[in-house]
Amino acid sequence: MNCLNCICLEDEWNFWVPEQDLVLFPEPDPLYYEKISWGRKTRRERLKILAGLSSSLIPGHAPSESPSLIVAPVRAVFTRTLPRREFIKSSRVIRKSGIHAPQVLAMEWVRCGYEVSPIVTSPGQFARRGGILDVWPPGDRFPARIEFFGDEVEMLRRFDPATDRDVVFIPVGINYDRTLEDRSLLRTFDPAAEKRSWWFVCRTTFKFIRHSLGLMILSRWRRYGYACVNFGTPLSAKAYCLDQGINFSRLPRADRFPEIEKLCHRLMSAISEVVPVLPVSLMSTVFLEAMDTELDILDIEERSNRLINELQARGAPVFEMSRSTRAHDIVDAIDLMTLRRMVTASGDQFKAVSEEEAIMCYYANTIDHWRTHE
Repeated sequence: MNCLNCICLEDEWNFWVPEQDLVLFPEPDPLYYEKISWGRKTRRERLKILAGLSSSLIPGHAPSESPSLIVAPVRAVFTRTLPRREFIKSSRVIRKSGIHAPQVLAMEWVRCGYEVSPIVTSPGQFARRGGILDVWPPGDRFPARIEFFGDEVEMLRRFDPATDRDVVFIPVGINYDRTLEDRSLLRTFDPAAEKRSWWFVCRTTFKFIRHSLGLMILSRWRRYGYACVNFGTPLSAKAYCLDQGINFSRLPRADRFPEIEKLCHRLMSAISEVVPVLPVSLMSTVFLEAMDTELDILDIEERSNRLINELQARGAPVFEMSRSTRAHDIVDAIDLMTLRRMVTASGDQFKAVSEEEAIMCYYANTIDHWRTHE
């Protein structure tokens, strides 16, 4: 049976028996004596059928809905193809949340004959940009984008290389128990603050180093507390535009910037929702609420637990820990604030230093938005 007869049979079969699918296994485009490359559609259709026939033998691959009937011209059957063993060995199943090393995948694709390209534009190519792999299998109509978090597949989807260009924002919330330049940052907001000279900066740095060395010698040096990072749900710019019904490239300049500002507010809101709650932020809030009151450690722990419960009820990212660990962290935070002269200790009583209210507000503001969160 020649190719023309097979095509006619496929059309007539699908018309008269639509419930029973029949597909054509195409023959090579060039004749046997022509040394030219095969057409893209021919390669795609042949690989698609071969993958369907081998799906039950590929580890981790669910049996596909392979066609029950395949019609093939004589030349299609007689044309040599990749041995089944090599075909199965070169196949990989990648799923979301699966563990795959991007570097290993790239090396395997190179061994299989894929071409490394800055941007995927045709089948048989792949591109890598950081934790993102774009690959276009020869048997697929569109390429796939694989986004990794470490070695874990975080996002997996098809895209159209001609039209599907997307920017994905990942909200990252960072919080510190101590920022070394906190006081310098606060001075920038004070227009009446005197500008520091280079001599003052050098002298202050020297005193800081000398003080830290002295504490280390006396075994009183303390670490700066916790530094924590938290990641939010990725936000696709394309999905945002579809949801809002806008196209930034077609908006007039006067209308574009207000829409960009809305997107920025959306991103900042997503970031604020993943800023982690740390001990110094909690203690700063507690002492600000009792600015002129002396508190013992039991009062501080009670107020802290009440504040933590309030933040958890509003959905703030408070990490679960045992009561003993929480009490230990509270004591460490108070010691750190005492060392920085934000809090004074008199026996077992602690009181906030009124002159340091601005620096305590600096740290309390990292969680203040949750207390006004509706």
